[in-house]
Amino acid sequence: MHERIETLLAKQEIYELACRYSRGLDRLDAELLLSVFHLDGWCEYGFSNCSPKGYATYCITALQDHEANQHMIGNTLIEVEGDEAFGEVYFNAYHKVRGESGFEEVVIAGRYLDRYEKRDGHWKM
Repeated sequence: MHERIETLLAKQEIYELACRYSRGLDRLDAELLLSVFHLDGWCEYGFSNCSPKGYATYCITALQDHEANQHMIGNTLIEVEGDEAFGEVYFNAYHKVRGESGFEEVVIAGRYLDRYEKRDGHWKM
């Protein structure tokens, strides 16, 4: 029973990483965004493959001129294997951007496939 409770706690902590990740993007908060990563990690998003610090800089720069941003997470599946976990998190990202004739709304949907590690008692990407 204790192992099952530990797994549930791990899944909750990892889920909250996804929530803080979204909040960091929406609030243009690079420090919050970086807080979800182990700093020696690697971010592969296709359009940007770099360190967490480089990725945070990329995101904040890309989003700062938007009128509004909202990242929502949906289905979240997390598999915990000891101090390592793998997650699949679906998302919808809404962006209100200035266009030629006013504002345009852009919606992006997809999923994050992440690897997590527990170090010093804390889970991070």
